[in-house]
Amino acid sequence: MPRTHGSGRVGRAKGVELASGKGSPRRRWQLLRFTAVIVAGLLAVYLVVRGIVEFFVIDYSRPETYHDLWGGPSLAGVLVVHSGPGLAILIFAGVYLYRWRRARRKTVSVPGASE
Repeated sequence: MPRTHGSGRVGRAKGVELASGKGSPRRRWQLLRFTAVIVAGLLAVYLVVRGIVEFFVIDYSRPETYHDLWGGPSLAGVLVVHSGPGLAILIFAGVYLYRWRRARRKTVSVPGASE
């Protein structure tokens, strides 16, 4: 059922307004940021899972199985290329969460403040 405004006229859905460029710049920015966060999150999850799985799919006793992979012919190169991005994402996420929790704790409990 179409939306009606107080004047009785039929309006369009917000998604249509944003797609046509008639939404507010702030709302468009929020939608763009939300989309970017979702895409980046999915990519990060993919890279982390791929990095973990790589340790289980390589046959370490047969170098010919990983010789032609990216980072080859050495095992170290293959692991760096395939698991390195996932490791970097985990390190970045850990540092980010540590700093976020630390900043949050500072704003919640102010030293010397009494209730």
